Amino acid sequence: MLVLLCIAAQVFTGQTLTNLLLVRPSDNRYARPACGSRSGRPRISWRMENQGTWKPRTEWRARSLTDLDMTDPASGSMQRPLARAFRWRHAINRKELARMTALRTIRDHILLTFSDWFDESWYLRQYPDVASSGTDPVAHYLAFGALEERDPGPSFSTRAYLEENRDVAASRLNPLVHFLRHGIQEGRTPRASEISQGPVIEGIPVIGEDDRGAARASIDGASVRTIGIVIKNGASPPPTAFIRVLLPWREISRSAPYRPIIIDAVRLLAADVASFDAVVIQRDAIAPRVVPDVIDNLRERGVPYLFEIDDLLWDLPGDHPDRAEYEGSKSSIVLLMRHARMVSTSTENLRSEISRHNLSSMVVPNSSWFECWEKPIDSRLADEVRRAHGLDPDRPRILYMGSASHALDVEMVAPAIAAVTRARPDVDVVQVGGGRLAPSARAIAVPARFRAYEEFVQWFRIVAGGSSIGIAPLRGTRFDSMKSDIKALDYARAGLPAIFSDVEPYRGSVIHGQTGLLVGNSSDSWTAAILGLLDDEPARAHLVTGAEQWASGRSHEARAALEQFMREALGRNL
Repeated sequence: MLVLLCIAAQVFTGQTLTNLLLVRPSDNRYARPACGSRSGRPRISWRMENQGTWKPRTEWRARSLTDLDMTDPASGSMQRPLARAFRWRHAINRKELARMTALRTIRDHILLTFSDWFDESWYLRQYPDVASSGTDPVAHYLAFGALEERDPGPSFSTRAYLEENRDVAASRLNPLVHFLRHGIQEGRTPRASEISQGPVIEGIPVIGEDDRGAARASIDGASVRTIGIVIKNGASPPPTAFIRVLLPWREISRSAPYRPIIIDAVRLLAADVASFDAVVIQRDAIAPRVVPDVIDNLRERGVPYLFEIDDLLWDLPGDHPDRAEYEGSKSSIVLLMRHARMVSTSTENLRSEISRHNLSSMVVPNSSWFECWEKPIDSRLADEVRRAHGLDPDRPRILYMGSASHALDVEMVAPAIAAVTRARPDVDVVQVGGGRLAPSARAIAVPARFRAYEEFVQWFRIVAGGSSIGIAPLRGTRFDSMKSDIKALDYARAGLPAIFSDVEPYRGSVIHGQTGLLVGNSSDSWTAAILGLLDDEPARAHLVTGAEQWASGRSHEARAALEQFMREALGRNL
């Protein structure tokens, strides 16, 4: 069989089978950017070209056919993807073989295997019938999956690609193969928009790949600069997307000549991204595998991009709960920072770290100057929330609010919470997030109807209004020192006196005894501070007044910083 394949390769293509095996998928600019050191697979590295641009360099580490044991599937020297392509009894059955040309199948199989656009584990989970049959997923997609409009992975829609590109449908080419060989260079997009069903936030339109006409209509307008906004989970953005990008840009656009529009990340690969004056990219909103291509496309189209990041996500400590989530994004985040026209961040400590990669960075501090914090709360809604969560107004209550990434911070103050509840059994401890519950604490989950940020603010203000004090423990690690004082702002705007760990970032913003209490991270210090503030109503009222004044001043500071950032970032060549 091997001899026949070699002869066929030379007759029909003029290449040896070895060359076919080593064919570089030159049109596949999305080939795995971090493919390890497995023999026979490409290793992508980066080298600096002229004028400060980065270009991928593919180093092919291949073995000859004589080094491959093509008969023993358990052989350590055999490369599994290539074995799947050539061991026909495993890879495809006779019906599949009748549908395909052998050499084309080999080349296409290798192309999809080396591409992250085909997710084998996802394909088998999504289609149990394929998994139960034992059929190779790549071969199944090439033979049947595309015809049945099955998707090869979460980032590519077979149906959407064929509907958008009628010429591909008419040619009967496999859609993913076409996309990798031709579609990327032609500016075709891999899937339709998932967030174009309605506005994520009032005041900022959402434009997806199936709304190009609407995009151009929105972009038309004299002297108005149109800004594409790219955020993670566009249909349900995280709170940081609202706080750092969506709400600030909406507020600024009401009095400045900017028109922000939320767009899909895949839009950045299309030719018509040139319709935008600039693009704002937040955190890891772009899949790591396509970041180099996004940077190249924006540069080629002459579209500058701004990068926003408010955490040290590319250098998370080993014990951080989110380390695994961001492990694969570290290099792409650094790449986005390096090539951005300008980077915005939330603290000076974090800006110093960013300056190692990009000197054009600026601090735009967090604030709560958005109107959702000023909106009157309906009394009937407040009563409903208090009843639902058992917030008895006559009972002293401690509130903690934070994400699950703060589990170790909650654990740090657990002994103090236990001591407080022993000394004051009447105290109710309420915990919103924060991972494992503190002693005697009861969890309050955010109801589904309040999970969007602006609705969450209303809900949080009601819960805080039914509490006596808030706490914000923080261990004080290097990572913590880069964080912002957002919890101090949240408690201040909710009118809740609070106690904070005497570490950065609170040490630099909370004024002890005026806008909050700063305590050392010992159990005795936390216990004494909590019991003391619970028993001192005048002190609590004094802290509320001071914190509200501080938060108001921060709002003006943040708005001025954002306006300056926009002038410096967008005032050139626009």
